[in-house]
Amino acid sequence: MRSQLAHHQTFIPVGVETQQLEKPGNPEPPGRLPVADKPEVTIVIPVFNQWAYTAACLRSLADTDCRTPFEVIIVDDQSSDETAERLATVEGLISIHNKKNLGFIGSCNRGSERAKGKYIVLLNNDTQVLDGWLDTYSIHSNDFRIPAWPAPA
Repeated sequence: MRSQLAHHQTFIPVGVETQQLEKPGNPEPPGRLPVADKPEVTIVIPVFNQWAYTAACLRSLADTDCRTPFEVIIVDDQSSDETAERLATVEGLISIHNKKNLGFIGSCNRGSERAKGKYIVLLNNDTQVLDGWLDTYSIHSNDFRIPAWPAPA
């Protein structure tokens, strides 16, 4: 994607420093996520078990330096680990629990139905974000090559 954005003057490619990424394993979720009354972006994260990865993903979202207002929706697809109990402790998180396993696409669609943002970003639960990641998407959201989709009306 960096090569796709290189022609934009506002984009400055920065190498990823692996020290900024956390090795999953810490089960503690963040206390709260940023809350936006009018989010520009809705981040939908479908999850099935693997709580340590989900916790690391949520901590990165809570700690990232980001100017773009966003909301986070997690769709729990019938996890059998501590995922449901841990999600309930995170302030600012919109948590949806499927009554039956819908699979990845079904969970993405279910989360997207609740989106308030102008754009939807689908994020895997094993992703960790870095400072400015969402701002880069927002700046270039009118460039159809960027994987951000308008939310359903």
